[in-house]
Amino acid sequence: MEFEILAIRQCWGERRLSYSDEKGSVRSVPLSWTDRKEPDVFVEQSAGRSIVHIGDITGFRQLMESLWGKCGSREVQE
Repeated sequence: MEFEILAIRQCWGERRLSYSDEKGSVRSVPLSWTDRKEPDVFVEQSAGRSIVHIGDITGFRQLMESLWGKCGSREVQE
């Protein structure tokens, strides 16, 4: 399906593409849902050799640090 692109803007923390549908209403979708999204440099460079994205690893580390921060320095009892 093809639509005329009206604008690509940063909205709600992500890049969104606005278009006019067949009834003339203006619609908006995340740019990542379209063929206009920017290429992911990590994916291009890894060429399928990596099973995880660097963003996933960074997010996992932040999650673990926040969980450890909530646990404090309590020792594990057996």
